[in-house]
Amino acid sequence: MWDLRAALEVSQTALGAVSCLYFAVGIQFKQAEARRRERTPFICFLIVMLFTVLVEQGILIVSAGGIPDLPPLAAAILYTLALILQIDHLCPCTAEDTNREPAWHVYFGSWAAMFVFDIVAIIKLALTARSLTLDLVCTSVAIGVRWCLGLALFATRLDRGGHIRLPDDVEYGTMGTDNSNDQGGGSSEPTKQSALRQSVRKEVDAAGGIWPWVKRFQIFLPWIWPSSAPRIKLRILTSLGLVLTTTGLELVMPRLYSVFVESLAQVYKDKDFSLIWPPLLVYTVTQSLLAGLSTLRSLVWSKVKIDRRRLASTSIHAHVMRHDARFHNQTNSTDINTAIDNGVIVCETFDFLVLQVVPQIITVIVAGTTIFSLFGPHVALVQASVIALDMIVVSRSTRVQMPIQDAKMIAHQEMKRRREGALKAWTTVALYGQIDREIDDFTTILQTETGLELKHLISWYGFQFSTSTMFTVGCFSATALAILYGLQAGGTFGPVVMFTNYWALLQTPLKFFTRIPGRLFQDLSTADRLRRLLADKPTMRYGTAAPRPVRDSIMLKNVSFSYPDSGKPIFKDLTLRILPKTTTAIVGPSAAGKTTIFNLLARQFDPDEGSIEVDHQDIRALQRGA
Repeated sequence: MWDLRAALEVSQTALGAVSCLYFAVGIQFKQAEARRRERTPFICFLIVMLFTVLVEQGILIVSAGGIPDLPPLAAAILYTLALILQIDHLCPCTAEDTNREPAWHVYFGSWAAMFVFDIVAIIKLALTARSLTLDLVCTSVAIGVRWCLGLALFATRLDRGGHIRLPDDVEYGTMGTDNSNDQGGGSSEPTKQSALRQSVRKEVDAAGGIWPWVKRFQIFLPWIWPSSAPRIKLRILTSLGLVLTTTGLELVMPRLYSVFVESLAQVYKDKDFSLIWPPLLVYTVTQSLLAGLSTLRSLVWSKVKIDRRRLASTSIHAHVMRHDARFHNQTNSTDINTAIDNGVIVCETFDFLVLQVVPQIITVIVAGTTIFSLFGPHVALVQASVIALDMIVVSRSTRVQMPIQDAKMIAHQEMKRRREGALKAWTTVALYGQIDREIDDFTTILQTETGLELKHLISWYGFQFSTSTMFTVGCFSATALAILYGLQAGGTFGPVVMFTNYWALLQTPLKFFTRIPGRLFQDLSTADRLRRLLADKPTMRYGTAAPRPVRDSIMLKNVSFSYPDSGKPIFKDLTLRILPKTTTAIVGPSAAGKTTIFNLLARQFDPDEGSIEVDHQDIRALQRGA
């Protein structure tokens, strides 16, 4: 019977893992269509189920006298994480999420695993001794309530009207993708302006999700890893080596400090002061070496940042200057400058990932492995639970703050554009008596931006408080388990001191990870407009032919042309021949195309149809600057 009970506990752990992982992975994929359902009943059922499983875990800990068996505790924690994940995704983060139907097939798949989980729990209860105790009664009631609620989840059919197609492809699938330079009539100015003014959320939806959108930032790789600058690459590799070295030393420090504390206790016990010198010397030398290598790493990386900023600024300026007149006439200069000023931050994002994220990941792995090996699986389970909850909080924080940050960025861009536009057109504004109106408009935009900033800060501090509370509870639980483990093993307080140091070392990266999604999204969102700017390649192509001295005529053959901001052609099928050593006058009313002819001859634009030849040589075959 005990073998059967152990098999049931392993089955519960596996079912808990399936319900949690199936939902976490499946929720990332789109669903073609779904039945519209009211979310509120499902949220209420899941909250009650979460309460019952927490009660069951409390009973399990109390009945075990402090440290319960690992398999049932792990199974209950996995079940709890699955419930928290489902509640988190059912509760909309934004008004836009309210109109998006959840992928219900993922929920039902996870609920099926949880339903079987509860059936296994009932079988376990049937195998328990017949004597009724309070904890057995409470556990039976909790499992029974949860099983009934599991049935209710499948039975609930609160539809809001038929099957619908999810809005991902219909509403957002094509927005933000039209960035072409259409020369064949029609206005393309809104497309050009929206390329830099469109919200990041629409760019993400147009890309097909966060990850496809992130992959578009490969355009910045020549700055991050400059293949044409071997010295910069060498400095980057040197910095990476120093990062790994300093991280290793930081991980050694808690163990050295524990040895020092043990020696200090031995000194007071044996009254032999000489015992303290070796561990104290090793600890001091290691600390000094860590400080020196950290300073050297900062110095080397500062040089990398300076050189990379120079490369980025040069390439951006060259890209903008090599664009044709269509681009410069259609794109607001304030939008260009804002994109350039904010976009270079993408290099600092790489610094953030390499210099801070990588060491923190190594710290979590090493510290977690050390805690598991020294203090047993229960403490490691608490640690893993804290990490999992932290990831859930971070995920929700990102979903909540993404639209706020996006709207704030758009408001800031509009405020800057309004301010610069008013200053440039001050004479016109003053002549028409519009100064007060400009001030009011600017104030309104500024109030919008500051309101979004306040909303972002409130959200950020709220999530920070949640993670801090979670870390505090996790630290209390893990420390209590470590003390119990030490008492059972008959050890001294030295390992407990080492545990507290490693736990503190572990909490730093965990708290740090809560900032990663927000930091990455903020940096990438800020740089996204520069990415769009760089992705917009010049449409005008140049040849390699060198210009010859003009001996014959300048010829316009069947030229048709329309400006991109005008739907009607300036002229159509225009043929004009200008002979050398003659004076040609082009006369006509305003907007007849006189200036346009000179713009075409100077190749500010290319004609939509036809060709322009100088001495029987097509100007499109000439090299740039000819």
